[in-house]
Amino acid sequence: MIGSKTLAYRYARALADLGLAQDKLEEFGRELASIKELFESVPDSAQILKKPLFPKDKRELLLSEIISQLNLSQITSNFLTQLLEKNRIEILNLILESYQEIVDQLVSRIRAKVFSARPLLDEEKNKLAQTLKRRFGAKDAVLDCKVDVDLIGGVKVEIRSVVFDASLKNQLARIQSQLVEE
Repeated sequence: MIGSKTLAYRYARALADLGLAQDKLEEFGRELASIKELFESVPDSAQILKKPLFPKDKRELLLSEIISQLNLSQITSNFLTQLLEKNRIEILNLILESYQEIVDQLVSRIRAKVFSARPLLDEEKNKLAQTLKRRFGAKDAVLDCKVDVDLIGGVKVEIRSVVFDASLKNQLARIQSQLVEE
């Protein structure tokens, strides 16, 4: 049996290919993200769609209402209908993650989680984005900034599975480690 991540990647790749052909990569990404947001804000709707135990006609009606409420494109509507018919709605979050990764590669975009001891100023965010774009050869950088007071100062940046830790907390820990070794 195919793993969920592999299956999600295949669905995401198919949607990305359609998006690329129709010049709607970003639009489809926004639509998938809006569905995820809806599922997070109304978890019951996601649960009903994910459970094949609920009558199929009720799940189809709910999906139709969601599509209408979010004013989704025909391609995304058809995509979701296929997911429902194949009982694959439960991997929608994995599909969205894979879709974002595929689109990011296609448009040369890098995504980073940034942790700092205090909220970063717009100027600092822009400088960090420019640095990351240069370092990774990307055309665009999307920063997801969060405050972590435990860092004391500096920043910690996570890009995929790579962590760049320039926090004061990490620097103090390294100094402490060096002092203990001596």
